Amino acid sequence: MVRINAINKMIVVLAAAVIFASLVCFALSGLSAKAQEDTVAVSINSYRKTRVEDRSVGEKIYLDTPVIPEGYTFAGWSDGVNLYPSQTELEITSAYIEDGLNLKAIYEPIKVDNTLYIIIGSSVGGLTLIVLILAIIIIKRRKRALQQERTAQE
Repeated sequence: MVRINAINKMIVVLAAAVIFASLVCFALSGLSAKAQEDTVAVSINSYRKTRVEDRSVGEKIYLDTPVIPEGYTFAGWSDGVNLYPSQTELEITSAYIEDGLNLKAIYEPIKVDNTLYIIIGSSVGGLTLIVLILAIIIIKRRKRALQQERTAQE
């Protein structure tokens, strides 16, 4: 009889331990889910570099000037809707929880004014054409003069 009471006590203690462990796991899973609800995946894409990190709602990120490829200027950071200039502090809000926050560096090509090159190119091309035409005229006149001399000698 004493042995049965000890076994019963062990079963009760074991059941209590299992119930307690289940409650602890349930409570911790609720905290984990709450922590996940307040986390936003932030992806920052710039020239040859992508950084992905988890940030908390309410946290601020600083949008610095990225590396700028040669021949381009930096226009700002785009989230697909807004364009944020460099040196901006952006707050992570709950609106970003579902889809995350994807920021992409926007670059614009530097515009070069080719007007001067066109003028110089056309001037050189035009001058070459004029010299060529004059050379043809001179050669034709010289041929006529030579033909007239031959005819006069005969």
